[in-house]
Amino acid sequence: CFCEIAKAVGVMGDEQLPQQQLPVPEAFCCPITKDIFQDPVSTCDGHTYERSAIEVWLRRHRTSPMTGAPLRSRELTPNFGLRSAIQAFLEVRPEVASAPIADADLEYAIQVREEEMEFKVSEQDQTIRRLQAHIEALQLQIRHLGSEPVPAPRGVAPAAAAEGAADAAASTAASAPAEGSSSQPVASPAERAAEAAEARAKAAAARAGGGGAAAAAAAVGGADPAERGPEPAGRGGGGYGGAWARFG
Repeated sequence: CFCEIAKAVGVMGDEQLPQQQLPVPEAFCCPITKDIFQDPVSTCDGHTYERSAIEVWLRRHRTSPMTGAPLRSRELTPNFGLRSAIQAFLEVRPEVASAPIADADLEYAIQVREEEMEFKVSEQDQTIRRLQAHIEALQLQIRHLGSEPVPAPRGVAPAAAAEGAADAAASTAASAPAEGSSSQPVASPAERAAEAAEARAKAAAARAGGGGAAAAAAAVGGADPAERGPEPAGRGGGGYGGAWARFG
């Protein structure tokens, strides 16, 4: 029943219309000639046209009449399913059947379609130019703000590089001192220990004079007692033994 076909293509709902009032589905008409298909064929991109119309188009163009995109092939495939649906429709409404299109009418239909495609391409070009101008304005604004994006390193996806740059900027902003603050960067524990050891060495050297190298080393605490050698005479237990020897 054609009513089921009409519901499938969306030309009627659940309500029952007289078959003589069924509208012609848009899918039954060629996008070039605007008439009901007689010999529908499909191009490699899946769009369907009247055979005579698309053959004339492909002799002049290598692009799709619907999208303007280049066609990989000029091969045409008969659309048997659509032809069967149209035949079922014409059995109900034979008065809407299209007569064979004249050459002059076909030429005019091709010309109209070419003008429509030129207008469509012109609109697309204008949209692309507006987008390019908008992108250039955004790039200029970014340069004025001093945060021009850095190209992604080799082997790193642009999205990952952008995320890393954002994290680095946030870390820098968090660690930087507030405006007007005089605070200095805090030294690490190792740096503070080295500075304290150097200060103790200088102080010990100043107290001991010229022969204060051992005292300085002892003050620093970096040398082991076994490595500092014997104690000088007169200091410790060995010094008293030397003094008794002189008096004996």
